[in-house]
Amino acid sequence: MGTISYSLYLFHFVTPNFAFYGEMPTLNLMAVAYHAAYFLTALALAVMLATGIYRLVEVPGRRVIRAAADRLLGIARPARVARQQPEPAE
Repeated sequence: MGTISYSLYLFHFVTPNFAFYGEMPTLNLMAVAYHAAYFLTALALAVMLATGIYRLVEVPGRRVIRAAADRLLGIARPARVARQQPEPAE
C-alpha cells in the first residue's frame, strides 16, 4: 500500500458509487451486511484504480522528471549493466 498510497489518496473518492446505490432505511443485520459489502467493494476498486494510475502515470512520469532534472543539473548516471544468466551445466 505504500507505493500506491498517494494515488489512493487522490482518487479514492471516485470508486464508492460504482456498485451500490441508495441507503437502507433501518439499521438491521441486512443493512450491516450491505454496508460491509459496500465498503469492501469500494476499497477493492480504489486499490485497483490506484495501482493502475501508479503504474501507468506515476512511474513513467517519475522517469521523465528525473531524466529532465539530470539533464538540467548536468548529472550523468551510470549506465545499467544487464544481469548475465549463468551458463547451464552439461
